[in-house]
Amino acid sequence: MNTRTLLSSPGIAFLFLVPFPIMLWLHHVLGVSDAFLLGDRDSQLFNFAMVGVCILGIAAFAIHTLSFARRSRRWLAIKVLVLGAYWGAIMIWAKIYENAA
Repeated sequence: MNTRTLLSSPGIAFLFLVPFPIMLWLHHVLGVSDAFLLGDRDSQLFNFAMVGVCILGIAAFAIHTLSFARRSRRWLAIKVLVLGAYWGAIMIWAKIYENAA
């Protein structure tokens, strides 16, 4: 299996979504301030990086998905559903976290 085959596989795009939940978990563990541009400098930098990772991950996921969309409509539908479930899970987790604080 070479690099080209690996990058053109439909499932590789899911790896682009992994860093954001890890950073969200670290945000919770480290007790970083939730305020985006308020608080100490470290909180601001971490929150800015977290937003950047989220946007870049979703953009890479979407670009990879759309670049192979003509090859398989079934994978396109699955990936759109997974992206919706991904965002839904993040929103639910954020709401639970907000209520627990």
